[in-house]
Amino acid sequence: MVRHKHFFAGTDNGVYVSTDEGATWTPRNTGLSSSITAILLSNTTLYAGSPNNGVYVSNDLGSSWKSSTTIIGGYANCFGVTGSNVYATGPNGVYRTSDNGANWLQAENGLGSDTAGYALSNSGGSMFLWTTPRNMYQWNDASSTWKRIFAGLQESGGLMCTVGSRLFLSTTTGIFISDDGGTTAHASNTGMIQVMNKLAVNGGALYAEHSGFIYTSTDQGASWSSERVNHYNDTTTIGYTAFSALTTDGANLLAASALYGIFRLTANATQVTFLVPYTQLFDQIVASGLAVSGSTIFASAANVFNVNTASHVGGVFYSTDNAQTFTQVNSGLQDTGVTALLAEGSTLYAATDDGGVYTSTNNGTGWTLISNVPSSFLTSLAINGGTMFGGSDVGVYVSVDHGAHWSLHNGGLSSVSIHGLALDAKYLYVSTDTGVWRGQIIDLLGVPESKQAMAWLQTFPNPSSGVATIRYNVPESGEVRFRIFDALGRLVWSNQSSTQPPGINSVEVNTLSWPKGCYNAVLSLQGDVVGRTKIIRE
Repeated sequence: MVRHKHFFAGTDNGVYVSTDEGATWTPRNTGLSSSITAILLSNTTLYAGSPNNGVYVSNDLGSSWKSSTTIIGGYANCFGVTGSNVYATGPNGVYRTSDNGANWLQAENGLGSDTAGYALSNSGGSMFLWTTPRNMYQWNDASSTWKRIFAGLQESGGLMCTVGSRLFLSTTTGIFISDDGGTTAHASNTGMIQVMNKLAVNGGALYAEHSGFIYTSTDQGASWSSERVNHYNDTTTIGYTAFSALTTDGANLLAASALYGIFRLTANATQVTFLVPYTQLFDQIVASGLAVSGSTIFASAANVFNVNTASHVGGVFYSTDNAQTFTQVNSGLQDTGVTALLAEGSTLYAATDDGGVYTSTNNGTGWTLISNVPSSFLTSLAINGGTMFGGSDVGVYVSVDHGAHWSLHNGGLSSVSIHGLALDAKYLYVSTDTGVWRGQIIDLLGVPESKQAMAWLQTFPNPSSGVATIRYNVPESGEVRFRIFDALGRLVWSNQSSTQPPGINSVEVNTLSWPKGCYNAVLSLQGDVVGRTKIIRE
């Protein structure tokens, strides 16, 4: 706050003033007995809001203060001014003074139960109020009432300011702008980093979760929907808590959160079906992972303490009645702190907080330890064919042998704290503290040192229903040729042979017109067969 080269700042230790453009600061706290949460200079009167003593007023640039707690009391966290009227708001209500703080009148007509305010701002001579239930109101001087003008913003936040007639709102999901006096608001986050958490691919869309809200990208993460995708109904609003798990059943999204249990979102994430509330989920235990195999829903818990039973609950649970009831299936798990869950057809995978990776081929009835991840544990899993990916607090692990061996692949990532993973036919998507990243899967597969001096082939995606990429290595220069045969030995595809230097290369094959089944790809070098691999057309 600035007046005549006086800079004022409210802090935990009271009010400070600087007369040399911030080079030095002097406390001005005579009469103050609280930390300061808001400060306003209107004409010659200085107002300071506090978290427990309401509003203080100074008429001598902060040299002395007097309390105005008679009416306001409690917490004052924001000020606004229009003309001679000053407004103050906080969890205890909205108040107005027109006599420099000598008297405060309650100003809550029209707010109903929305009496706790986030922010106040003057735009075009009108006072706007943003309340904690995410509604916006405009003050009408003639009727001394608030009129609700916008009720579509579900994000939480705490800052609002005005430039000319434009309103800016800071929220948990970015910046929103209103150019029509608060009637509508649109997101404006180009160039800003969004910290996404859980990821899922459903159909041709990539979904990312942030603070309980779903964002959508239909261009492989190059751009995201400029507006948050609504997912609330008239009775229950989702969005005030982060999701603990996100997956797809092939048609819709399934999600879990600490407040709402498990729920299903339609493919466009606009309609919600609540399957099981938090109070019934594993006796009030939050799900750490979700997976779907056929009509069975699997959920995991990370071995957390249940205050109701005074015991630790963890492991894997399954439901065959649309998540209404769950049965625990932990046989074979050496550690029941399950941190990630994945289904590939009828095969399940689970990661535990001791670094273990387990698999089950009988709906979780029995689990077998595959491997232990070095130096960390996995909090998210993704798979295509025999290639598995795992997210951890030290980066992305990759396994080309169904989880038997793991290696880190963090090239290009600016943060290695991984929140979520998702796959489509070409890319692996990774959410981190610095946004959502993508990498071509074929570049992440890696080459074991034992294979660097020999010919080998890797296919992705496999199974395939469109374009498959075959990555291969030849140990020496020579004439290279690919041929692909069906199960009866008939040639269905071949490329023109060419002379290639030693090293890694790739070729793309379009399988779209092939009948479903198993095909054999053959790599020849100088006329000799040096490698084979199978391609599954689904």
